[in-house]
Amino acid sequence: IVHDGAPIVVSAPGLGLGSLAAESIDDRVVVTERSMANHHLAVQWDLDGSIVSIIDVVRGREVLPTGRAISVDLAPDHPVEYDAWDVESWTIEQSQPVGGVTSVSLVHDSPLLARLEVSRAFGGSTMTTTYVLRAGSARLDIEFDIDWNEREQLLSLMVPIDVRASEAVCGIQFGNVRRPTHPSSPW
Repeated sequence: IVHDGAPIVVSAPGLGLGSLAAESIDDRVVVTERSMANHHLAVQWDLDGSIVSIIDVVRGREVLPTGRAISVDLAPDHPVEYDAWDVESWTIEQSQPVGGVTSVSLVHDSPLLARLEVSRAFGGSTMTTTYVLRAGSARLDIEFDIDWNEREQLLSLMVPIDVRASEAVCGIQFGNVRRPTHPSSPW
């Protein structure tokens, strides 16, 4: 909410009842033709709507490796044994970024929220990817709306993060698991 020219965040308890209380926020989302930024992240995209740069403003560090972009890749899905469960090592090697961009547009631009929408058509399918940056948030949300009409194809979100850690803690049902961030064996 913007009140008297200043952004205000309204807090409410989750899954409960309570009165709304306005809280002022000292962060804003600033949008240009091909970028959006707040006090935590600065995000840039190219003409095809691919995210090509994410800068951690607080640490002054580029999050994506140089020359790499976030992409959605399509690969043939022909596992050796169990269809829909096995992802073979060669599958990722055969993947290609999904093209077919039909539109790139900034659908929301306010001091509290920016939404970049990228629409694609490929094969018999369509996909809309929405990148959302909120004021006060150190997170870039990615939303997908996919009308999937493909057979034996694997769709993957590729986020090439410049990681400087050997493990990542990943959330799973009822807890979390530690996984290596880099291949440690040929398997």
